[in-house]
Amino acid sequence: MEKQTESVIFLVQRSEPPKLLEFLQCSDVVQVFKTGNQALIDRLTSPDGINELIDILHNTSDSQIMRRILQIFTMIDSPLLQKLAESIEYTEHLLQILDRNANVYSYVIGSVTQILLNSMEVYPHEIYEDLNASRTSYQRIIKNIEINSIYYFCTRFISHSKKSETFAWVLFCSLMGDHGPGCPIPKKFAYDPAASIPPIPLTASMRKKVIELLFIYFNEYFEVCDFSNDASEALPLVLQDASDDTERSLVFKLGLILKMNEGLAYSAQSILNCLKSSDSLIQYSLYYIHAFGIIIRNLSVELILYRLLHRPANNFVLIAAAKMIQSIIENSKDTTDLQERLEMIIAEAFQKSTVSSVILRAFRMALINAADGIEVTPESQYAVEQLRKLEANPKIGEIDEDYINDLKNRADTINNSDKFKPVFNVSNLWIPQQKQKMQIKFKTIDRLSNLNKIQSSNIALTPGDESRPKITNIEGARSPVRVKSTFNAPIQSIPQPLEEEEDDYYDSDYYEEDQNDLHEQMKMREMIERQKSFKMHAAEKQDNNNTQPPQQDQPTPKVQQQQVQPPKKVPQSILDLPAIPPAPKPAIEKKTKGKGKAKAKPKKAKAKGKAKKQNLSFSFNLNVVSSPPAPVPFYPPRARLNHCLELNVSSVKLKPRKKKPRLNNRILVVDFPLEESNKLSISEPNFTDVDLEDAMFFGTQRKKLAQEEIRKMLAASNSDPEEDFDIEPLPSEMEEEEDEKEEKPVRNPFSVFAAVRKIAEDEEEEEEDK
Repeated sequence: MEKQTESVIFLVQRSEPPKLLEFLQCSDVVQVFKTGNQALIDRLTSPDGINELIDILHNTSDSQIMRRILQIFTMIDSPLLQKLAESIEYTEHLLQILDRNANVYSYVIGSVTQILLNSMEVYPHEIYEDLNASRTSYQRIIKNIEINSIYYFCTRFISHSKKSETFAWVLFCSLMGDHGPGCPIPKKFAYDPAASIPPIPLTASMRKKVIELLFIYFNEYFEVCDFSNDASEALPLVLQDASDDTERSLVFKLGLILKMNEGLAYSAQSILNCLKSSDSLIQYSLYYIHAFGIIIRNLSVELILYRLLHRPANNFVLIAAAKMIQSIIENSKDTTDLQERLEMIIAEAFQKSTVSSVILRAFRMALINAADGIEVTPESQYAVEQLRKLEANPKIGEIDEDYINDLKNRADTINNSDKFKPVFNVSNLWIPQQKQKMQIKFKTIDRLSNLNKIQSSNIALTPGDESRPKITNIEGARSPVRVKSTFNAPIQSIPQPLEEEEDDYYDSDYYEEDQNDLHEQMKMREMIERQKSFKMHAAEKQDNNNTQPPQQDQPTPKVQQQQVQPPKKVPQSILDLPAIPPAPKPAIEKKTKGKGKAKAKPKKAKAKGKAKKQNLSFSFNLNVVSSPPAPVPFYPPRARLNHCLELNVSSVKLKPRKKKPRLNNRILVVDFPLEESNKLSISEPNFTDVDLEDAMFFGTQRKKLAQEEIRKMLAASNSDPEEDFDIEPLPSEMEEEEDEKEEKPVRNPFSVFAAVRKIAEDEEEEEEDK
């Protein structure tokens, strides 16, 4: 060992500078480097020394030299590792090995990735900054993502830090290709040079790797990602571009950690109705239906279970089927008939020798418990007792042969017909309204031209050339989709149309009605989520107000004493949700026709002459309690977005009458109880694009709150409502009824003032009629 060390020291002390390769050929070079020989460290850490060291690693075929270079780079507190992390030039030089078309030793690429991983562990900030500032590093990595060592590096790199969002963005843009990401570059990393590189063309195998990496990233950093909602909206396009069932199953796997997508949900239903796909795609379709609480109708569930039990058994598919059936039974109202028929299907498959297998016998108890709406852990004592009871009493029962034969005929019809096939084309997955939005959002919604035609061993798909939409329903009547609300209560299903013959069904417009049903259920889900978010926000605001001491000059407002209480019972639909209690009305003495002491307050006399008018202008300060919406012209994301609008009441402003607040044909929403202590201040909101259906009042009580607060502000002002306000004042309850009604000026029907005024007029007319 001493001779070897002396040889290295001798090389260092030579008058002529030795070549770097001569150092690496000495077996003790690593040990001398560890001892801190300054002459050797200076030689290796110089700019020329690092570049020469990387060139030797790229070109040598000597495994011993490769190992020594790797040990020098990856040892603890290696100065080479620090130099590599501080310079983007060294990082790009290290990755140039990926540009070679010739055969490269796998150990060399493995050494390069190991060096990068070690530098990322020791100097994470510097490595992420270097790669984000390079316009070539991510391109080289993605182009070689099929290499195992490169893919392993990507999995570690994308899950190690939030700073990998730039890399995730490049992966997402490459996956979308000519479609475009559908949104601008997020501001968080918009100035990184790597974020603006063109998308890299991907093959089918590369797309699978990219989807897996995006799944890892969103699973770790979904809440902080700025383009997660856009990625969710793009999933139907990714599903359309998929080349086989394996890639489609990965798309559904990615969709499980993002928000619910209507197109993906409908495609999952079509896959289960057909059951002509691979087991992995069926498995993830079952999980997708189960994860988002989508409830399909009874006959579809029965036929799906019958066909699953009469096909080659797969334990993963049966586990997913049990979970889906259990959630449907748990969230449905009347399931007595469904439970009996499911148990009959299980018993019939258990008795039939051609179908019964070891897997089916093993999953029989789990399927029976799922049909009863019970989720049982196999390791629990309850499962052991149930298994013993099932062994003693098999629960065969009576089997309706006519019903089983009917299921068999339906299954044979689906298996032997080409009409029933899964829907993957976005032209059929999106309803017309969604399709128009997506055509604006994305550059193109056609399948990518650089991909081969979709081919599957089970299904022959020709997307885009259908003369009419292909329906995947199995019975000739649309199957309703009911979405589980945030209160864990099922939403009432939409009434079903009459059954028609199969040919008439395909010629009808039921396909679009199916999609509209799913679209309506999504809106109901969002409305319930907004209601829940509103209540939580109102409770937090009430707690904050209670903690602050009341001002001495102003009395404690009565509105603050009202606190939104959670519902005692689980609501069965959105119509059963409790409304916010109205603010107490002040006692008003009304004029009576009979005898009595009640006196009406005299009308306020109008000022005559050329008095200077003060125009009171109302405007709303709105804070959207959600993630930042996408800028125009892109539509704001709808997932994990509560759409709860908070009314900020601060002050009263006097503005000229010339400019009126306009909302561009949008209804302004009052979705927060007004507080009496604060003064009303309303300024024009600044939001990009809100649907009219989303802008609505939640319940009559909230309308009354807004109405009462505006009345108090009008009464507190000293100006004439008829002449001085930009808006027409609300009718007073103390005024006498007039036989002749004055003509009212035409107002903007989309303003909040017109909405509140119309509500007040309708309510007073009802009171007068009573």
